[in-house]
Amino acid sequence: MKIVSLIRWIAVAVLGIVLTVIGVIEFVNLKKAPKDLTDPETDWTELAVGDHVKMNLNALFDPFVITTKDDGTETMRDYAMPQLVYSESGDSINIANYIGIHVNDKDLFAQYDKLADETIDWWMDDDAFEFNPETIEIDGIVKEMDDESIGFFKEYLEDMGYEDDFIEGTCYKYAVYPAQTGLPIIMIIGVLVTLFGIGATVFSVIKRK
Repeated sequence: MKIVSLIRWIAVAVLGIVLTVIGVIEFVNLKKAPKDLTDPETDWTELAVGDHVKMNLNALFDPFVITTKDDGTETMRDYAMPQLVYSESGDSINIANYIGIHVNDKDLFAQYDKLADETIDWWMDDDAFEFNPETIEIDGIVKEMDDESIGFFKEYLEDMGYEDDFIEGTCYKYAVYPAQTGLPIIMIIGVLVTLFGIGATVFSVIKRK
């Protein structure tokens, strides 16, 4: 039992270290100069995991992933954000890229759905050019999605008629995840858990002697 107890406290210390590292990485990422993906000057081809994104989201398509609980309650959604590029003449608009927008607050689903519906209606209307919807403020971090979500996003884009060459040139493997405002707390918890785990481990070793 003493060996089991020792292993348990070592596991606690390792968990604390993991929490601390995650907190430090996220905190450092948030200190980076933010990128605005709605700014025509932003080069999406240079986006990388860990980039800080801050923008007023002004165009959105349907969710390609909806996560639910066993009872059917929706908990998370991943929406498709298109990069709208205006021609030099300013008389036409094309979609040059895509990235995911991760939403983990169900109270915000209606707001994102509204923007997605408005964007799709506008995009499908050949006579409409100006588009000034109510924007959504985003403050987040670029992360690579899990393989399943990436697969769903690719299928979503394929269903829209895009060829593999175009899809592979987009940011479809990435999504913007909400910034964790409580990161300093995560780091503090991580440090405390680490110290507690180490202390308990040392105590267990001394007690065994």
